Amino acid sequence: SGGRDGSMGIKLQTLNDDSNVHSSGSLERSEIQMTQPDTGAVNGADTWWANSLFVPTDSTLLNTIDWSIGVMQFHGTPSAGDAPNFLLSILYQTGNSPHLVFRAFTAGAGGIPGRNGTQYTYDIDGHTDRIGQCIFDDVQKGVWYDFVHHIKWSYTGTGSHEIWMRKAGGPVVKVLDKSGINTLYTGDTAYTKLGAYHDPVVGANTSVIHDRLRRGNSADAVRMPDFNLAGAPFQLCAGVTLGNP
Repeated sequence: SGGRDGSMGIKLQTLNDDSNVHSSGSLERSEIQMTQPDTGAVNGADTWWANSLFVPTDSTLLNTIDWSIGVMQFHGTPSAGDAPNFLLSILYQTGNSPHLVFRAFTAGAGGIPGRNGTQYTYDIDGHTDRIGQCIFDDVQKGVWYDFVHHIKWSYTGTGSHEIWMRKAGGPVVKVLDKSGINTLYTGDTAYTKLGAYHDPVVGANTSVIHDRLRRGNSADAVRMPDFNLAGAPFQLCAGVTLGNP
């Protein structure tokens, strides 16, 4: 109980000593997976998504550089590309003041050479060419984060991904604005996954709560009534500059 809209959410929790859950190897995984038809991620499709995320106060997140937990994915056929088409994660980021951030990552056809399909990178405090983009600095437990995504699916260089978000019902900010990218691998499609997927956390449990997963054809079809995208300022994480491309 206690979902984002006052009703029910779904809690995905990894447990101490989890291993090889649905072929996860040594990683810990607790996820739900939806079908490709439910996701609608095919070349040329233009979709809007919304979801809300809550990290419980008793969830263990490690303060180890580059430790991360994946909380939302779009993923294609493994034979088409090794990396997820999109991954939203909480990352303990390096830099002058290491801390937890939200990071977006997109992979698809082509991409930056030698980077497993990566479509863009960022620099932080002199640490260059980091995959994806830091999109939000202030990650805390015990509050809701609301997201709206606008995704154009493509493996012909015409894809895009925009993200707006807010913390604890506060001001809406735009945190990702990428166009002219590939959001799919050549000839492939993608499906959706939600949950918790991370390197081992020894002796503790890690959990996230998801609610309000919506897919539609417009922002109004998926956003909360008081989540206003119009005029939302673009905001980069502190110390971040955009890299390649």
